[in-house]
Amino acid sequence: MADPLLINGSGGAQDKYGVIACEEIYEVDDQPTCLSYVPSPTPFNLPIIERQWRMQPHGLWHVTIKYEGVQDVTSTDGNAVYEGDSGDSEDPIETYPGIDSLVQRNA
Repeated sequence: MADPLLINGSGGAQDKYGVIACEEIYEVDDQPTCLSYVPSPTPFNLPIIERQWRMQPHGLWHVTIKYEGVQDVTSTDGNAVYEGDSGDSEDPIETYPGIDSLVQRNA
């Protein structure tokens, strides 16, 4: 088995909060390697968040490994602002999946 080969198409971005998102594309010999290969070191020492793979016409596989995080947590000033989104809704209690169990306990 040949060593995985980093191929063109790699790239990334950094947002205004300092979060880095990048990806690298490697050519590997087989599908199991698509799941097991971990570059060392990873770019900016970021964790892997996703991988995608596809068989190529020439019989080898291309695995795209995506990374996301901040480069150096210790260098932040402690004043980072994070955005989030949570969803909620007002549904009747009868639609709760465990309603029968609750009703039986309280009867």
